Parts: sequence; structure tokens; C-alpha cells
Amino acid sequence: MKRESIYEYLRRPVPLYPRQHGFQTRKAHIRVALGGLVAALSAFLQVSGVLLPGFGQIIGAFCSVPLIAVSLMDPVVGFLAMIAASCLAAMFHPLGGLILLLTYGPLGFVMGLTIFYRLPRFLVLFLSGSVLAGGICLVVFGLGLPAFALLRLTGLTVSIPLIAGLVLLYCWLWLDLVQIFLVRLPVFASTGSKGEKK
Repeated sequence: MKRESIYEYLRRPVPLYPRQHGFQTRKAHIRVALGGLVAALSAFLQVSGVLLPGFGQIIGAFCSVPLIAVSLMDPVVGFLAMIAASCLAAMFHPLGGLILLLTYGPLGFVMGLTIFYRLPRFLVLFLSGSVLAGGICLVVFGLGLPAFALLRLTGLTVSIPLIAGLVLLYCWLWLDLVQIFLVRLPVFASTGSKGEKK
């Protein structure tokens, strides 16, 4: 099998998409219940660094994954789950709830939304990265919150390119990890001829 170029990789949509008619046609209370479960899981992962020092900070990096998954199935439920997760996290850790609302929450929602609409990978990366970078800049330079404090110490000329580079790498990593994690869920179609536009 011939290896694809970076250009071909970036211009194609992610070969993973939901069986939309299997979820969006379900009754409203089922979708709301799933959204609530996703919000609770995402909130727990976000505040796990406070509840479980050490190990919790590692699993906290996965707080975007539940939001990506539910946004892939239903963008409206994904958006509402993001708001609910932020409110839940704020009950245990106000700063964590605000960070989830401004950074990792929008990242999960936008990445799920762009994959849902079958956008090319480079647009998924650009839009997701822009939302995350904008949220980080708002938290650090706009609100002056203690999160990401190291970026504030480096100054704008160093921190802005650093944020852009790290955000792009982070989103690219998640774009591939989404396929590894979520393709094993029964609500998602497998990769192949149905999930890939030639």
C-alpha cells in the first residue's frame, strides 16, 4: 500500500464519522441523558488534578475526549454538554470550570463539529487550534488567571509563537487519537470505504 503524502493526508476528512441516523433519531430524553453523562465525565476529568493529585493531572488531559465524542453524534448535545460540564467543574474548582469553558471545552466541541461536517483535516486543525489558542490567550493575557502562568512570564514575543506551535501539535495529536479511541465505540462507523472520501 502506497504511503500518502502530508498534503493528501491534510486535505482529506477524518475517516471516522457517526452513524447519524442511529443517534439523532433517538428520543430526546436518551440524547439528553447521554449529554448529561458526558458532561459529568468531562467535568470529573477536568477537576481530577485537584481531586487526585499527581495521577489526576495526567487523566485530566482527556477531558476533551467525551465532548468530541458527543459532538460527533449530535453537535447540539455536544454544545450543551460543554456548558454543563463547565458548570459542574466550577462547583468543585472554579478556575478549572472557567478553563474548561474557555479552552478544552471549545476544543472538544469544535473538533467534533468539524469532523461531523466532514471538513478536511487541515481545517479541523486550524479551527480547533484557533479556538484553543484564543482561549489560552484570553485566560493568560486577558483575564490574568494563574493558569498557564509560565506563558505570561515569557512575554508576548515568545509566548504567542509558543502557544501557536504547541496548540497545533496538541490538536494534531488529538485528531489521530480520536480515531484510535472512538473507532472502537459501536456508535461510530468503522474506517474504510464508507468513512473515506476518495
